[in-house]
Amino acid sequence: MDKLMRLTSEKDVVVFSKSSCCLCYAITILFQELGVTSTVHEIDQDPEGREIEKNSHEVGV
Repeated sequence: MDKLMRLTSEKDVVVFSKSSCCLCYAITILFQELGVTSTVHEIDQDPEGREIEKNSHEVGV
């Protein structure tokens, strides 16, 4: 939970993504085209990714 809160507080827009997810990719491209500066965090490449995913549902991220 601490890592999730830290990641979301550091940047204005954070996309929690899975590298194999086509919708995550589409959102990332959409933000780029709109000029939105976002940080993409690939949870499937993070050792704590499962915990981040679980906690994101609990806190509504």
